[in-house]
Amino acid sequence: MKSPYQSENTKIYLNFDMIGRIDSQHSANPNFVYALPINEKGKQFVDKLVETGKAYSPLLTFAFEFPDKEMKIEKRSDYLYFSDAGIPSLGFLTGLHSEYHTPADTPDKLNYTNMTNIARLAFALVWKESGMGKR
Repeated sequence: MKSPYQSENTKIYLNFDMIGRIDSQHSANPNFVYALPINEKGKQFVDKLVETGKAYSPLLTFAFEFPDKEMKIEKRSDYLYFSDAGIPSLGFLTGLHSEYHTPADTPDKLNYTNMTNIARLAFALVWKESGMGKR
């Protein structure tokens, strides 16, 4: 039986992993997000992200590369499988922190405003790319 899901019909995959807390490199900017093109096909969305961000989440500041190349962040999350399948993939994160996966990583430390801005940006991007604004 053939799967109803056909990867060739998938225009973009977005992954949100660790968007709640800003890393120490950007702690002075509570409106920061890494918007990482995980594969070459994902790079086509960088300009669209910036444009969409200006309209829907104007406070967001972007970085499109993760600074620690040794970490190979593009291989560390669920987007790897979509990327390997040739689907344009973007990974959103706000960086790593020392309390990751510890009892000290509590909800009171999350930046809910920034998480909302990131979600608003992603929704607007998907809305535009799906052609919903033209219907």
